[in-house]
Parts: sequence; C-alpha cells; structure tokens
Amino acid sequence: MINNNIDGDNMPIHERRQHFRIEDYVYFNYRVMEPGEMCSDRAVVDELLGKNGQRYLEASHYFQNIDYELAELTQAIALKDPALAHYLNLLNTKIDYLSRQMLMTNTIQMRKVNISLGGMAFKTSELIREKTNLKMVIYTKPKMIPIILEATVVYSQFKADNNYRTAVAFNGLTEEQEQILSQHILLGQVKSRSD
Repeated sequence: MINNNIDGDNMPIHERRQHFRIEDYVYFNYRVMEPGEMCSDRAVVDELLGKNGQRYLEASHYFQNIDYELAELTQAIALKDPALAHYLNLLNTKIDYLSRQMLMTNTIQMRKVNISLGGMAFKTSELIREKTNLKMVIYTKPKMIPIILEATVVYSQFKADNNYRTAVAFNGLTEEQEQILSQHILLGQVKSRSD
C-alpha cells in the first residue's frame, strides 16, 4: 500500500513528508545514541550488525564484485547465445537468493515499516524521546544490501499492548544510499500495485 505520509491523516501537517511512502517488511536494527556518549562509529556499526551481520556485509561486497565480472561475461555470451545468457542469469539469481537467505538466518528480524526517502515509522517496545539520535542498519531489496545511516526521532506514540509507533527522519543520506533506498521503494510500489 502506498502512503504519502508516515501515518496518513493522523500525522500533524507540519510533519508530513513529500516522499512516496510504502508499507513494507524490512530487515533492520537500530541503536539509540545517548547524548555525549563516547563510542566509536565502528564499534556502533559492529554492534548493530553483530557477527552474522558482519559476515553478511562481507559476503555482500564479495557478491557485488563477482556480479560486475559476471555481467561483462554474460553480455559477451548473450551476443552469441541469448538463451544461454538468460539461463546463466537465472541461475546466478537463484544462487544469490539462496545464499542471502542462508546468511540472513538469525541475523536480524523482519519487521513491518512505513518507509520513504525521508524516514520511516515502525513499532518499538519502548518510548523513544523526540529528537533522539539513532544509528540504523536497513537491509534493502532486491539484493538485501545493508545501508548504515543516522536518523532522528520525530515522534514516539503509545498505541496498544505496550507498543509505540515511532517515526524517524533520516539524516544526511549519501547519494548512493538515496539511490539504494529509491530502488527499494520503487520495487515496493510495483509490488503493491500488482497485489
């Protein structure tokens, strides 16, 4: 389902975003950054990823390098035998998917979110104060590429069953992060239209 803001008409007008928003299920994790906390950026990222996540990140970079080489070779094969090139691409996609699923096991939970280029909203078990800074890792589709970014809490409201709806704004996304998130959101829009 596509939304134009974090929480439809229930969200104050001054907090509405001008980005396309989608309801989605995403693998992600976050860490609250306490004011004045002395902790290296690397240590926070390592904590967010965990050992499995670090292995997954290494494997993702490795796969990405192999994909560049495979693309060149497949293009050369496609000139002579398009059917073989298509078969090899499908095989590569299948292996890629299986290996990513195996690596994601026990790494992180998938959770329902409302996401855009501006930020996202999700359930938390605790109230997080407005303007609290977070460090986040989000695994993006289609290749589950993890991006590590900073965000600021816009609001955290009690809903029910000791759950809060927490909305965050992403801070200073790089061009590459924007591109990866845009692709993720576009895929979500396409999927929601076909459902």
